[in-house]
Amino acid sequence: SIANNIADRGGGVGGYSYVELRNSIVEDNLAAGHTHGGGILNYKTINIYFSIIRRNKGLNNGGEGGGICQYYGFLRIEDSEISDNSNYRGGGIY
Repeated sequence: SIANNIADRGGGVGGYSYVELRNSIVEDNLAAGHTHGGGILNYKTINIYFSIIRRNKGLNNGGEGGGICQYYGFLRIEDSEISDNSNYRGGGIY
């Protein structure tokens, strides 16, 4: 579980490379500065399997991706739940 974290961006997970989550929960994280990716922010590939991404948010206006903010790479999600996330653009995924 990755929970109750605060960062400028990528409140729960932030990266510039390959990210894989399996059987994981990313919840109640906050992007409080630049506000992209309340739960997860990544600039490459993300694979998410059998996981829950919920109740993550960006604090300020102009943020992208409350649950997941993915730039440039490939995003694969299988058998997972993305719910109750919020941000200015893309509450669940941007």
